[in-house]
Amino acid sequence: MTHNRKLFIWLGMIILALFSMQQLVSHYSWSEIQQLMQQYETPILMAYFVLLSFRGVLFVPTMPFIILMAYSFHPLLVFAVTLMASTLSAWVVCVAVDRFNFAEKAAKLSARHHAKASNALEKYGFFAVLIWALTPITFTELIVYLARIGQLSRWRIIPAVILGEGSLILFIILLTDLFKQWML
Repeated sequence: MTHNRKLFIWLGMIILALFSMQQLVSHYSWSEIQQLMQQYETPILMAYFVLLSFRGVLFVPTMPFIILMAYSFHPLLVFAVTLMASTLSAWVVCVAVDRFNFAEKAAKLSARHHAKASNALEKYGFFAVLIWALTPITFTELIVYLARIGQLSRWRIIPAVILGEGSLILFIILLTDLFKQWML
């Protein structure tokens, strides 16, 4: 499959998801959406977990889903499911990098730049992943790809993702809960 076709499919998925969410919000009130989600809590949480677990290979923006879940379900439940899925996503990315030899392919691109990046990641890797994971606008999986390609240990990547994503997820959930209480 060509690069342009993959990009077209990815953009199509994003546009379809945004359009679907817009249609949902325009046809139902937030309380109706929340009631529907609570009625089908288990299958929705399972689908949410799967989506977040594979976002690292799909590069699907998940912030709107996290906010919707935080608005509809108990904050502690959303935090636990989201953090477990985010951790699994980072693990899936690490396995994909190892399985498909991304590090070997990246080393062939530019040996000098690869060595420099690998040294920087080895020195600042944990904190680079942690700070990147705290940033709400960036894909955490991107730094996980780069860190794993740079040969940073999974056992340094995963805790950094847990701390960074955990803090960000907690902040998003608390902010959503505060906003929900303010609106009611």
